[in-house]
Amino acid sequence: MTSKGEKANGADLSQIFLKVTSVYFKLSAQMDLALKPFGLTGSRMGVLRTLYDLGPATVSDIARMRPVSRQGVQRLSKELTSSGLTRLTASPDDGRSKILELTPKGRRLYERAAEMRLEMLDELATEYSAVELNRLMSTLDQIEETVLRIEPT
Repeated sequence: MTSKGEKANGADLSQIFLKVTSVYFKLSAQMDLALKPFGLTGSRMGVLRTLYDLGPATVSDIARMRPVSRQGVQRLSKELTSSGLTRLTASPDDGRSKILELTPKGRRLYERAAEMRLEMLDELATEYSAVELNRLMSTLDQIEETVLRIEPT
């Protein structure tokens, strides 16, 4: 990494991106282990969270909101539906499209799993001050804004 006070460079950002990715995958693996007793994975939990937060949606809509392909969401929706956590109904707007929605069983399971997830993150958060986490979030927000402004060459 560049010394303090020097202008950052691409290699600095590359190291940060690798570290953020590494932390993400390590935390995801731990989350998957913690979700296993619920019969969930991080991916299944993500679809349930989207439906819980936003309500019923098409597979295509969910795929646009999450970093998962439409085919991946389709596979997850079949798994969740066969487990009784979601149901597919015909779209009132378009008979060809299917709307995915939480069942009461899916809502209850999501709420229990989300509570466990938050407890796990609360434990992790005790290692940091609110100031440190806010500073990190602010820096990541700035990097995201810059990335969105840059045109790929």
